[in-house]
Amino acid sequence: MNKIIVLALISSLMAGCGGAATTSDFFAKNETATAGVIYGDNSISEVKKSEPNNSVSLALIKKEDFLSLKNKQEGYRVSDFISEDLSWKDQPISAFCSGVLISENQFLTAGHCFAETKCEEFVAAFNYDLTGKDIHGVECKKIEIIKNSLDEEGLDYALVTLTEKVAIKPATLSEKMLSEKSAVYSLGYPLGAYKKKSEGQIVEISEGLYRSDLDLFTGNSGSPVFSAETHELVGIVSSGETDFEENSEGSGPARIKHCQIESCRGEFITPIQKILADIAKTN
Repeated sequence: MNKIIVLALISSLMAGCGGAATTSDFFAKNETATAGVIYGDNSISEVKKSEPNNSVSLALIKKEDFLSLKNKQEGYRVSDFISEDLSWKDQPISAFCSGVLISENQFLTAGHCFAETKCEEFVAAFNYDLTGKDIHGVECKKIEIIKNSLDEEGLDYALVTLTEKVAIKPATLSEKMLSEKSAVYSLGYPLGAYKKKSEGQIVEISEGLYRSDLDLFTGNSGSPVFSAETHELVGIVSSGETDFEENSEGSGPARIKHCQIESCRGEFITPIQKILADIAKTN
């Protein structure tokens, strides 16, 4: 993966969790990354095969990067941009967004994931995880619906139809809204790395959106959020705290920022109830 491709990838990642950004927001003057956010204790962990909803989580990967993965070609890794000694620092950077299977041939993700990416340019990748085995990519047939007006309507999601049916039981959609302090977890691809789980709670419900303290990075946009009690799909990650900002030296690799939810914006989730009507229109 050459430098130009990586810059483009990071630029597309920056359109993920944390809102709109440019490559310069991610890179310092020497083109290394700048900083990231963890709320309180780091809750990010690898996902076990036996984990509920493990199979329904999918990664959105550009076709050229997916081909590199399949051919085991060496590319950029998390440690190339992040200085903190993360347990997953040696994992590849490949995914630009996350998603969740909701029927045998449809998935949900964040609407802003397609601000610059077309249907024919990516695959929905299943089993993109720590094992590095059995990764399976399915092409996009049609982006059915895109809503990307978070500031105006609280809606940021996309519904995508795949070219083939997937032999995976889809996520179960929740029929009711959560209350504040409800325990939740997300499954997604922070920084484009392998699938990760983040655990937290709903901190606030404001103007129909969930605000959470989930530890999410760019690349987590479109990640499914599940109730820790019922394991039903309760929403889609849309935006949150600006993940990358200028560090004190103005150059050098990222130092992950830690902050308490009381003093940070938090991570916002579009409730599944806001999406159900659009899902019904395509079925």
